[in-house]
Parts: sequence; C-alpha cells; structure tokens
Amino acid sequence: MMTEDQQKLLQKLYAQQKATESGIEIVQERMELVQASLNSHRRGLGVLQEFEGKKEGEKMLINVGGNLFIDVQLASPDRVTRDIGSGVRVIQKLEDAKKSVEETIASLEQHYAQLAQQNETISNQAADIGRRLNDLVKQMQG
Repeated sequence: MMTEDQQKLLQKLYAQQKATESGIEIVQERMELVQASLNSHRRGLGVLQEFEGKKEGEKMLINVGGNLFIDVQLASPDRVTRDIGSGVRVIQKLEDAKKSVEETIASLEQHYAQLAQQNETISNQAADIGRRLNDLVKQMQG
C-alpha cells in the first residue's frame, strides 16, 4: 500500500522527469540548429578560401551544396557580398568577409559547447530522477 507521502513524492518525481525530458529535447533541438548553422558557415568559409589567390576572369567550379557545382568566371574575386541579417547585404573585401565568418564560427562553436554542457547537466538530472523513481518503486514494492 502506498502512503500519502510516497504518492506525493512519486507525483513530484514524475513531474520532474517529464520536465527534464522536455528540457533535453529543447536543448538537443537547439544543438541541431547551431550545428546546421556551423556546417553552413564552414562550407561558406571553405568557398571563400578557394577564392584566395584567384584572378579576375579566372574560371572555377563552385559547390552550391547537394553535390551540385556551377561553372563561374570570377568578376571580382577580392570582394564578397555577405548577408548580415534581415535581408541586408554588404560588400566586403575577401579577407574581411573571411574574418567575419571565422568570428561567427567561433561564436557558434562557443554556443554549441554551452548547449552541450546544458544537455549534460539536464541528462545527469534526468538520470538522478530516474534512480530516485526506481528506488521509490522498489521501496513501495516491499
């Protein structure tokens, strides 16, 4: 027979378990978004690095994603048009654009590391709640 205290503790632990599961899900979704953004910025940086040392009028194949490439003839390999958000675009020197992308990558990597730490903390909390629930069930079974 379950005591009233045991029932309250069981309900409390169950609610905590649901909350931590939800928290883990949210953090993992954010990690996936940050990882996708990181991958995109790294691809962009890779393309910018391919432009280094190229001359005006030079032809090259540009990877546009999905294993698709286009032939291009470079009009101004030393300049890059970059979207800085809300549809605003700026023209930058290649080196400045590379630096901006590298800074964004560093910031995203830091954010990803923070999310990974949050994920570990919440996962440890979930494991602790699971152990407490298991102990309570064993105690109630006799």
